Amino acid sequence: MDNTPLNKELISDTSKWRLYLRIAKNAADVMLYNPIEDNSLIYRKISLDSSDNETYFKSLENAVYDNPLLLSDFAKISILVEDFCYLLIPECVTDTELQESLFAKANTGYSADETEIIADDISQLHARMLFALPHKVVGFLRRAFVNPQIFHHQTPLLRYFADRRRHGNNAKMFVHLREKSLDVMVYGNEGLRMANTFRFSNIDDAVYYILAIRQDMELNPEADELLISGDAALRRKITETLKKFITHVMPVIFPGIMFRAGKNALSVPFDLIVMPLCE
Repeated sequence: MDNTPLNKELISDTSKWRLYLRIAKNAADVMLYNPIEDNSLIYRKISLDSSDNETYFKSLENAVYDNPLLLSDFAKISILVEDFCYLLIPECVTDTELQESLFAKANTGYSADETEIIADDISQLHARMLFALPHKVVGFLRRAFVNPQIFHHQTPLLRYFADRRRHGNNAKMFVHLREKSLDVMVYGNEGLRMANTFRFSNIDDAVYYILAIRQDMELNPEADELLISGDAALRRKITETLKKFITHVMPVIFPGIMFRAGKNALSVPFDLIVMPLCE
């Protein structure tokens, strides 16, 4: 992994480049990409300290300011934030007070005084994603970056998989794996049936969640596909176990167009690498 700082000398003219930033509790993933230049992709993973809120915020600030290229004027800036508290609502619900009320009912502990609700659209599903970020974090992102768009980490997955669930007539379950959590999305012919995020401590827990959801959704183990993306090592381990119970367990095919971006593309988190394809 390349840990050299992202200095402004790295890109002479950023006006045609796009910045994609993924922020989680333990790391910030940075992807710089020029869509009209092959092999242009630059990727960095920067560790963050989440021992307490103040330390985390300071480490996030340092991650940006220690890499001055990130402060340049890009053609587009998209920021994904990994968060476990979110709510999908119909796109027709546009009233902000109603959105806040629905979000508060769905997420215990939500505080309007401490956080701001962000809404981003998933037009493929006629839905809107709501999630909340601390005012301090939102304020910093909007000060540091030029016109950033802020999204929940599951938004690009929901958009991307919605376009791919139409092949065939059976239900499809998509699972995206990270080191200690997984995103699950189930699509039927009528559209999205469920979307959720689960924490797990070992492979057996992850397998349990997947099989339990399939049972609750009444998915057919012989006909309804399970497609898995994310961490490659976890994917291999979990696929081996799941094939004992499900006939069609397959990896999500990496988007071929992003191979042109550069060899680093395979190292980028999947929700970040598909973001340029579903904006």
